[in-house]
Amino acid sequence: PGMIVSLSLVFLSVMKELPLTMLLAPPGFETLSMNIWQYTEEAMYASAAPYALVVLGVSALFVGVLVFNERGAA
Repeated sequence: PGMIVSLSLVFLSVMKELPLTMLLAPPGFETLSMNIWQYTEEAMYASAAPYALVVLGVSALFVGVLVFNERGAA
């Protein structure tokens, strides 16, 4: 259980780390956070919304797993 929680926390923090993603991504490689940033930079919020909802949904899923595991361990 500790490894699952650790992996989940690392995944959540890496998924939202935009500067590191932009520096390490190969040319032409698109990620969710890069798409959100590109669309919001040009004030195209409706186009950025689906990507932002995916990030929120995945984050909520992993937070739910963490909370569920915490309640099971207590």
